[in-house]
Amino acid sequence: MSVKSIERINFPKILKSKHKNRFIPNVIKVTFLIVFFIAFLLFLSYFQAFMIADEEFFIRGGIFSGSLIMDSNIVLGSALVEAYKLESEEAVNPRILISQEIISRIKQDVDIYNNQPGELFRRLILVDPDGHAFINYLSTTVFGPNSIEWDPLKKHKSVIENRLDQFKNEPKICSKYAWVASYHNYCLESALKNSKYSDNTIELRELIIDIQTKTLEFGEYK
Repeated sequence: MSVKSIERINFPKILKSKHKNRFIPNVIKVTFLIVFFIAFLLFLSYFQAFMIADEEFFIRGGIFSGSLIMDSNIVLGSALVEAYKLESEEAVNPRILISQEIISRIKQDVDIYNNQPGELFRRLILVDPDGHAFINYLSTTVFGPNSIEWDPLKKHKSVIENRLDQFKNEPKICSKYAWVASYHNYCLESALKNSKYSDNTIELRELIIDIQTKTLEFGEYK
């Protein structure tokens, strides 16, 4: 499943078609509010976490900004094409990538260091060692300001371990779940360094996944 594209939406001006009384959204060259986009990322983070923990379904996607024309039957435009390329050619592992164009545009509109939307945006984004920005879904769905949601975290660990075992003899597929395991461990190791969770050290260590390779060095977006 792919998350296809987000265009700068000026919510869209609806134009009535002369044919069949259909309404066609005019979504060419549109503008969206930054808060809406952050809310969209937040929704995707919860959706991704839910699908893994409750449905055992891993999601890969791409989000790109560009021109888009759509109605109830078709979707056309460069945003769709580029988002598909981002998902199918660059994402590789179960992650939702965000294009550099979107990241740069958000940085123009929001001070990511000195206000609440900016701080939330930073929590929602991680950068892979390969340089791609992706949605950091565990940061918002599991690790809250003052508490940890243990049940989804335990399910997340269990599902990943089951897939690693299931595909242990298929390296190409297993490597994708090893990437998710590394992301899982990175989030736990980050939590262990956070004084907010100092009373949960034992529980957090018990949920680290035993993988053969070293945990990847993910980083915050700066």
